[in-house]
Amino acid sequence: MASSDNEESDNEVDDSYTFGELQFAFDELLIKFKKKCSQYSSLKKNVASIENEKDLLVIEKEQLKIDISILKNEVTKKDDCVVKPTSCDSIELEKEVETLKEKNVDLEKSFSKFILGSKKL
Repeated sequence: MASSDNEESDNEVDDSYTFGELQFAFDELLIKFKKKCSQYSSLKKNVASIENEKDLLVIEKEQLKIDISILKNEVTKKDDCVVKPTSCDSIELEKEVETLKEKNVDLEKSFSKFILGSKKL
């Protein structure tokens, strides 16, 4: 019987805290809680910022993939021109001929205006 009384006294909690001690403990816990809330808010803002940055990086990555595919196509075209120079040269020459024809027409127009103007003198 003495051993059971001894066990009960070990399980009992000391209820002799004063109101002041409890208030002090509560105030300390409240301060810790407010600090944790502040840390949580700061971390939440950091997470949002990191997520935004991640989204921007994903968009940039996709744009870079597109740029890479465009550059690969251009390289393939250049390689084709190296392998078959006549086909690429003819295309380039046709473009150059067209631009020269346009310049020739413009020069003829300006020359005719010049000739007409000098005849009137």
